Amino acid sequence: MKMPKSIIYKPSIGPNYSSMERDFSSESSISSLKEFLKECLLKSLIFILIFLNLLSWIAFGYQGYLFIKYKIERKTLERENKALREEYKKLTSQEVLLEKAKSLGLRAPQKEDYWKLEK
Repeated sequence: MKMPKSIIYKPSIGPNYSSMERDFSSESSISSLKEFLKECLLKSLIFILIFLNLLSWIAFGYQGYLFIKYKIERKTLERENKALREEYKKLTSQEVLLEKAKSLGLRAPQKEDYWKLEK
């Protein structure tokens, strides 16, 4: 009984790689290695460029997020500052100060309250 022929798969690292028993002194193997290195270098360069492009998009997106965040924060702080200035003006107005002084029993200075200092 004959055994059917089977196909043996030999993994390769490049398109010109034929078997495990290669002649490294031949010109074709050196050019094949050069082509393989060029291809690896090109693929790694493409990968690095894609990664840098993605990284730059992430950085620009984050900068946009920070810009909007600080813009909103600035507007809220401006509103709060405006409200505080209005409250300060109201509390330091002459009418409010006179009313508080009267409630504390203070009065406006009279002529007798001033002292003249001489040398």
